[in-house]
Amino acid sequence: MDIHEKAYVSPGADVAEYCFIGPFTVVDAGASIGESTRIGAGCHVQGDVRIGKNCEIGSGCLLGRQLQVMDGAIFGANVTTVGQVRVAPGVQVGAGSVLMGDSRPLSILKNVHPGSIVTWSSESGAKRQKKEVEEVE
Repeated sequence: MDIHEKAYVSPGADVAEYCFIGPFTVVDAGASIGESTRIGAGCHVQGDVRIGKNCEIGSGCLLGRQLQVMDGAIFGANVTTVGQVRVAPGVQVGAGSVLMGDSRPLSILKNVHPGSIVTWSSESGAKRQKKEVEEVE
């Protein structure tokens, strides 16, 4: 296990062998990270998150409670999960996506517009919605 000196992993977190935790990443108590998973810089893995084996989590991701990431999933930078989310094995999530709900195995999600929200439906797979983002002056 390779935890960067500037990362914080709670003693109550379960981090398996051969994992890498990047700088300025926080892993809360109750989180579980599978073998050979890499988590980039500046992420927050909240409690109750389960990440499988051989996953890649990009920099700046916010992985919210009740998230389950199955083996081999890949998240680009700045992915956020909201609510109860299950990411199936081998799913690739594009940078800047917001995930709500469960995915299908071996899906590839590419976030075209900043501020997009990806929701899931068991019948039709991914649905994309563009969310208006207000600029703050």
